[in-house]
Amino acid sequence: LRKVKAILNKLTLDNFERLYTRLLEIKMTSHAMLTAVVNTVFDEALNEPLFGPIFAELCVHLSNNSKQWSFIRAVQNSDGTWGFTVSSSDDGEVIGQYDKEEDAMAAGSKAADFKRILLNKCQKEFET
Repeated sequence: LRKVKAILNKLTLDNFERLYTRLLEIKMTSHAMLTAVVNTVFDEALNEPLFGPIFAELCVHLSNNSKQWSFIRAVQNSDGTWGFTVSSSDDGEVIGQYDKEEDAMAAGSKAADFKRILLNKCQKEFET
């Protein structure tokens, strides 16, 4: 998370492409880490209102370039249905019951979607 903060503190229009590429190179190892990154970007945007357009553009780029995160895994439940976990460790909570592995992965991808996490952060911020 320190790397993310360091990159965001240096972000300007002149070095946008280079720094946003560095952000994409940071390996997301868990849903918690991805959420922390989204929260950091959001908080920096609030703290630096003059850079709002740059942070908005950064969010668009991060959302468009976010791939299926490696920490999302389909797990077969004891009853034969499928669930997913958004933790890189083997002891992560299994979420959902789906008939097919593909459905579990699709649900996991949706739960760990950059835009969804950002929208949830926005909603929480404006409800308080």
